[in-house]
Amino acid sequence: MKTRFHSWSINGLPIGCKQCVKGRKLVLFVTGICQRNCFYCSISDYKFHKDVTFANERPVNDVKDIIKEVNASGAQGAGFTGGDSLCKIKRTVKYIKTLKEEFGEKFHIHLYTIPEGITKAKLKQLFDAGLDEIRLHPDLDEKKNWPKLKLPNEFNWDYGLEIPAIPRYDIKIFELIEYAKNWITFLNLNELEIADNSFNTINKKGFFTKSDKSYAAKGSQETALKVLKGYKGKLKIHYCTVKLKDKVQLKNRLKNQAKVVKEKYDKVSKDGTLIRGVVYLPGLEPGAKYKERIAKANSTVIYHQLIEICGGARFSTFKLDKKLKRAIVPLKELKKKNVKLLGAIPAIVEEYPTDDSFLIEVEFI
Repeated sequence: MKTRFHSWSINGLPIGCKQCVKGRKLVLFVTGICQRNCFYCSISDYKFHKDVTFANERPVNDVKDIIKEVNASGAQGAGFTGGDSLCKIKRTVKYIKTLKEEFGEKFHIHLYTIPEGITKAKLKQLFDAGLDEIRLHPDLDEKKNWPKLKLPNEFNWDYGLEIPAIPRYDIKIFELIEYAKNWITFLNLNELEIADNSFNTINKKGFFTKSDKSYAAKGSQETALKVLKGYKGKLKIHYCTVKLKDKVQLKNRLKNQAKVVKEKYDKVSKDGTLIRGVVYLPGLEPGAKYKERIAKANSTVIYHQLIEICGGARFSTFKLDKKLKRAIVPLKELKKKNVKLLGAIPAIVEEYPTDDSFLIEVEFI
């Protein structure tokens, strides 16, 4: 059955997926460290095998940063990912406990890991901490760790497998289903993505994107649909497409986040981005080496100048953006005032409502 989320399923979706498509799941990247080197790994270069933590786009230096991001994004649950979060089991357990204590038992948490890293002792720690759902990612080409797939079944949580729909791997996927069918309740198939990082070897394996406008691998969807059409059983099987991730999951998360973080004078687009009026100082506007220039600028001097400019222009209100060293002002008022005369650079920007304020478009006026 095709869902309204641009995906296909049999027997329904896992709880974690139901929250995800609504944009209500925080993506908690626990660590980039992992015991595996999957040829299709899509993790970015600055995360791959590096011990860094992110809550959505927010860098995490303290558990308080995760709580801030939950509140900012309107999340009702979290998905723990990596790397392999079990490589940092103490950190992972701490985060699960903290989120449950802060937001209650209904705050649904699911976690991705690999058979290589699991032990009964680690699984018990996760279960006792309050983990609701666990998803294992077995290697389809190497079966030596498949016997470990039985271990999570000893605990009373939702347990399933999640793997990419690698083109022409339908027979191997059916072998996996047959092997694990008595232990799991669901199987998620993700449309294979071909990332532009520097370390995966996916192209050497003969896999390429299905078009110039997509990261999705040619043949991945055909493989997934073969599995769904050929399967006759009670497992929940969900094929999650790249379109679902981009057009539904991310879009809904941005919309939820925009409602929380927007200023009352910002506009929210149909895609959940913020359209706002901004005042920059010369040399600190978007362009070449933007982040480097911001990092070197003297914050105290910048804020003093912005306050003087916004006061001189008589904006009814404004907000200093201390991260990007700019002022956010009412868009309607900005269009009517000539702040250039005060030595500033006015602009209309469209950006994500995320912690990094990812810039989509800027129009200097």
